[in-house]
Amino acid sequence: MSCLEAYRQDGWAQDLGIEVIQADSNTIRMSLPFKTKNLQGEGGVVHGGVIGTLLHDAGALLSNQLFDTSTDTPMHTVDFQINYLRATKDNTLTCQANILRQARHYAFVESLAVDEQERVIAQARMVFGVQQSGTQSKNISTHLYQSLVNSPIGEEQHSFLEMLNSNLSQRRPGFSILGAHGGTCQVEVENQPVNKNYSDNLAVGAQIFAADSAGVFSSFTCGEPLTKAATIDLKLSPCTPIKNENLIAIANSLYMHNKTIHHQLVLFGKESKDLAAIGSMTLSI
Repeated sequence: MSCLEAYRQDGWAQDLGIEVIQADSNTIRMSLPFKTKNLQGEGGVVHGGVIGTLLHDAGALLSNQLFDTSTDTPMHTVDFQINYLRATKDNTLTCQANILRQARHYAFVESLAVDEQERVIAQARMVFGVQQSGTQSKNISTHLYQSLVNSPIGEEQHSFLEMLNSNLSQRRPGFSILGAHGGTCQVEVENQPVNKNYSDNLAVGAQIFAADSAGVFSSFTCGEPLTKAATIDLKLSPCTPIKNENLIAIANSLYMHNKTIHHQLVLFGKESKDLAAIGSMTLSI
């Protein structure tokens, strides 16, 4: 089965409401109709993880079209970086992905999302790689990695935790905040069909959503009296696909300067501790 055919049955994309409106070897165009559950909160703006999914999935489909892959050996995401130019709500978004360069084993892709008024909402640049057999995966800096995935938050939790958790779980099935305190937040994503892609792995879009949520929530626990935080950019480098287990996303707020907060992101399998992705994000406050 082609990746395009399989994508129409993708649990995560279907739940968001993403539709493919054009697909060929040069361009992919997608549509994201307005849905209230895709907002950050009641009366809010479209969640950054939803917009990130739209841009990522358009790029992923295009790279698979370009290399004519099947669902047995789809292209894997090597790197994803998105810039959020403006917030949006009450709008249908349209996304177009274009190839920047095709190398022997990699596709360099750019995606752009616009609203109904043709205003640019977000842009992303991505790298996708051909699945190569016989390669091994391993953690190199084991000590550093273990310190990240085993870092406790502590018993004290932020006062907003219950309210944030209620809003998150209502909008995204299987998502919950495990803890948030002292500039750190942990988000768990359950191993449910609605959070998976057509390969039965946890969708990269779900990981983007979890990372963005953890980063925003961690900002509110930095000790500063914040009332809002908007993601400016988010970067993820996926490592190991997560299958048949829950995912943990940890955001650590590292540095605040000139009305911005910089975060470190690490995502891993809850049981296996396999590294799913590493990254960073910057928020405007």
